[in-house]
Amino acid sequence: MKKYLFILVALLVTLTSFAQDGKLNKKQKKAKHFSEALAEKYNLDEAKTKEVYELKLTQMNTSGKISKKKKNGEITPEEAKAENRKNSKSTSNALMKICGATDKKAFNAELKALNQELKQVK
Repeated sequence: MKKYLFILVALLVTLTSFAQDGKLNKKQKKAKHFSEALAEKYNLDEAKTKEVYELKLTQMNTSGKISKKKKNGEITPEEAKAENRKNSKSTSNALMKICGATDKKAFNAELKALNQELKQVK
């Protein structure tokens, strides 16, 4: 009986580990969609597309950490808003350099539209 139980547990562990391989989480899917959209719009090569992906993923992770701090009461809502603005601004500036965009206002409008589109990505 112990052998069967051991085999069953080993099988379940193996199956769950294989089931997790290769799947992107929600943030990764959104960052991938975002980077591919910018790559298409600005004709970015693979290296720059990966750089955009990493930058967007970092921005989303930082934003999540700020949100957790706010939820836990470590920072006030105003402080969270200021930190998120700072995070977004630095990301936007870095993306502008990567994409070679010159019109900041138009570029930020494009980013805003892309971020709205990301809300639909699941």
